[in-house]
Amino acid sequence: QRHRMLRVVHGVAAVGSVVLAARAFLRRSGANKGDLFLYTAVISAASVFSARWLHTIPWLGTPFDSDGVRFRKSVNEQRRLESLENGVHRERMLECLNQELPTAWPPLLQRKFFSFKDDSSPAYEHTSATLVVHHLNCLADGLSGSCEGFGGFTLPPPEALSWERRRNLLLQDLIRHHADVICLQEVDHYDEWFQPQLSAIGYSGVFREDPFSPCQTAAVKTQQHLRDGVAIFYRRDRLELLEQYCSESHMLDEQAESGKTVMVRLRLRQQSLPPPMMALEVQAPYVEGLLSGKHTIETREYALPQRLIAHAVPLLILESPEGGLDACGSRDARIVGQMTFTGCFEYKNRREWEADAHRHGVRPSSVQGPSLQWHDRPKFAWVIGTVQRFDRPWAPDERSLHREFRSIFSVGAPSEVVVVTTHLDSDKGPSGVPRRERQMEHLLSSLNTFCTKRGVISHQPVIITGDFNAVPKEPCVTMVEKHPLGLTNAYADAGIDPLAPENFTSYKIRTGDYKPGVHKYWIDYIFSSDKAECTGVLALPALADLAKSRTDEEHARAERLHEETLATLQKKIGGPTEKDQQLLQAILECASLPACCWPSDHLSLIAEFRIT
Repeated sequence: QRHRMLRVVHGVAAVGSVVLAARAFLRRSGANKGDLFLYTAVISAASVFSARWLHTIPWLGTPFDSDGVRFRKSVNEQRRLESLENGVHRERMLECLNQELPTAWPPLLQRKFFSFKDDSSPAYEHTSATLVVHHLNCLADGLSGSCEGFGGFTLPPPEALSWERRRNLLLQDLIRHHADVICLQEVDHYDEWFQPQLSAIGYSGVFREDPFSPCQTAAVKTQQHLRDGVAIFYRRDRLELLEQYCSESHMLDEQAESGKTVMVRLRLRQQSLPPPMMALEVQAPYVEGLLSGKHTIETREYALPQRLIAHAVPLLILESPEGGLDACGSRDARIVGQMTFTGCFEYKNRREWEADAHRHGVRPSSVQGPSLQWHDRPKFAWVIGTVQRFDRPWAPDERSLHREFRSIFSVGAPSEVVVVTTHLDSDKGPSGVPRRERQMEHLLSSLNTFCTKRGVISHQPVIITGDFNAVPKEPCVTMVEKHPLGLTNAYADAGIDPLAPENFTSYKIRTGDYKPGVHKYWIDYIFSSDKAECTGVLALPALADLAKSRTDEEHARAERLHEETLATLQKKIGGPTEKDQQLLQAILECASLPACCWPSDHLSLIAEFRIT
């Protein structure tokens, strides 16, 4: 602000001095008032727009520094500096959040991230981009027990359930992983907490409020505006928002609309993408001859650029259907390998070309006409140096495939991805299953519309996260798995079985009137299409790890609750049932959520994807 004020003062002083000098000169020369006004205006305008004084006019964008030297930074440089600045903010914010934790409390639950499928070729890495997605149900403030009749969490101490404590832990978990995209559910402090805090470290967000939220009842009792919803945040230095969609509940009923859903189409910024590679289109009938080494020459109607030979630049082998990309389009094209060339020479006549047929594999019958008439026919031989077959061929993104010259293309990483987050109905009774099925049906129908271009569902990378409130075999989950986009569970791809009893994403023990009982199940998901290949996930904690992270106070509360619950159940006619025994065992384990070391009744899920 001080520098802006100085620039304004300098600008006013410079213009004022010119005006006074002009007036004094014109008065001595005997000019009239009209000439005085005209000359003053011209000289003042010239002084304002001179290169030497332009930096003193702050509202003109300051394209020059104080020495008159041009210093406009490129967009990429600005993004880089913004990213560095946000990194400093993140470190400082993490330090502050750690200092605000009570000394007797354990640190935030630690979990390891492990990667897999790291055997990809360098060419695959150059034609794909990485994207890290963080999913978390935050546990709405209105449902955590701050309002009478809600929550029912008895193991954690009351201060661990307070929003003032939990919000710091939630923010700490989001900051430390620094994901590219953050998908949140049960967000009821968006405007006053999540949006300003995440915006300060470089995120922008899209929020969708739920008009059917149970937090409305809590809001009436506490006289607060507590209505939760879902949100998607994305890093501004890596992504930009192209389009968004929020389900319109006011047009439908609570039974049929797709829960709380937000869809966004994001574009990766150029500096976030690896440099593109060059590819040579080869039609399918001739590809196998190249990959097997049977053919050592590739014929073309034009000479191979010398720089590709001199620098041994590898060219990807872009396999196209018979007829070529011009006739068949790029939808069925595949990257199957790469090769280099050592030379190029021209066939002088047809006889030379036919004599080399065993090297290039082109049938003589495919070239018609007299031997010396070579109009629009292959004339050049590209001598192949090395050939590499890829173990895992892949289809390049159609929008990242650009023709550079005839059959030579540049193949870059895809730049767009669709991300969806949702929160389906939480009723675990018989009516909840068909309701979630209807909601998912509506969600996938909206997704089809969102991804449709020219009447066809475009095969673009799609990632769906959400609290489905459904176990893996429920119809709403299997419906996702059967979608034409080829959606798969990221954690199942990582070898983690969602059906295994030791694996769970939500583990809670509630007493009271609001959903009492023990609830341990896998109900949170990250699904991705075949264009978004999962390459790593955040590991799930074991029950023993959760128990070790508890405070002495939490263990003491668990013992007291076990004794009280056992005394109550023993008074029942017939004694404790099997379900009662499960409750007692769960209390003794002291591993349920939320806790002092974790702010929600759901675990976060994080997956890394390679976008192709």
